[in-house]
This record gives sequence, C-alpha cells and structure tokens, in this order.
Amino acid sequence: RHCLRQTSHNRDENDELNTICYMWWDIFPSWGHPEKPEMAEMDDQCLKLMEAILRLPNPACQESALHGLGHWYYSYPERCTASVDEYLVFCNDDELQEYAEEAREGGVQ
Repeated sequence: RHCLRQTSHNRDENDELNTICYMWWDIFPSWGHPEKPEMAEMDDQCLKLMEAILRLPNPACQESALHGLGHWYYSYPERCTASVDEYLVFCNDDELQEYAEEAREGGVQ
C-alpha cells in the first residue's frame, strides 16, 4: 500500500497511512541536537533523508518532509531554510508551495 497522492494538513479526514506519513516527524524521537556533538551524524542523516524525500513524486511524502523540516528549523534554521528554498525552485503545487513557505520558518504544527 502507498500513501494517497494528496496532502493532509488541510483535511478533516485522512487516510491512516497518509496520517502517519504526515506526522512521522512529530513522533520521531528527535528534532535535532546541535548542542550534542555525538548526535551530529544522526542529525545530518535525518536532514539528508528529509531532503531526499522532498524529491519523491508523491505530494504526501513531500508534505511529510516539509513538516519535518519545519520542526527541525529550530535546531538547524539555516539548513532547513536552504533545503526548503531548494524545493521551492521546482515545486509546482500551490498548496505545497504555501506549506513550504510556512515550514521554511518553522511555521508547522
């Protein structure tokens, strides 16, 4: 089974797989630890993963990565903003573009 090709943040009802995809970075046990050198590699790999997910064709996956970057913004603001800015260059979905603008400054819930 795959996520439906739709976003979740503006919907009252969601497919359960889309919901877990969207909320993955809320339940993941970290939003980055720049103050802990021993976590640097883990943090870098998580950020690389979100950056890679932004390139997947499914909008639900892109939304999930944007959501994660929005949360991680408070730990890594420059990198998260740069990642979202790179995404915005090729984003052609108005809803995702608006969500990305919010995520690029930590404006996700």
